[in-house]
Amino acid sequence: MHAQAVQEEFSEQQLKNAALAGFLSWLVPGLGQWYQGRRGKAVLFFACISFLLVTGQVMGEGRTLYWSRPDPGLAMPSDVVARLRYTLYCMGLSGTVRLPIGAVTVPCALQWLHYEDGPLPLLGKFCYPPTKAELAELNARLNQRWEIAVLYTMVAGLLNALVILDAVGGPAAWYYARRHQQLASAKGKRAAPSTG
Repeated sequence: MHAQAVQEEFSEQQLKNAALAGFLSWLVPGLGQWYQGRRGKAVLFFACISFLLVTGQVMGEGRTLYWSRPDPGLAMPSDVVARLRYTLYCMGLSGTVRLPIGAVTVPCALQWLHYEDGPLPLLGKFCYPPTKAELAELNARLNQRWEIAVLYTMVAGLLNALVILDAVGGPAAWYYARRHQQLASAKGKRAAPSTG
């Protein structure tokens, strides 16, 4: 009886639009869970991922979130696949890993697209790609703290990928409740005397 109640409770939550929940969690960590009515999870996800992002930004003096500058002499390819490959190259590993956080990806993409014009006035230096000289200076001055700061922001992106999957897939408790019910009914069938 308990398993059926748990399954019904969670199946009601899954009726919400999974694609929208996934998009909302991509945009802001935990927002998809909030939309689904799972407020506790939403707050937990938002707090943990935001803590990692903010800590990484503070440790890295606000310069850890960016996509690398394109090579100066290299023109943007006209082929769509080559253009995507080039964009991923410019994003680098740290930028690619942070793709699951839309609140970071969108400003990084905007700053990257307008890098020749200088930082966008609305965003300032937030997500603006540093020059190689600036990166060398940050690495030299902050040393291991810079690497840890970048790592924190990368882990935040990876964790938000899991948050998005949770928003799209919904709570898994209904599966375990149903599985428990199936196992209990299978035991009942085996325990019943066979007629023959």
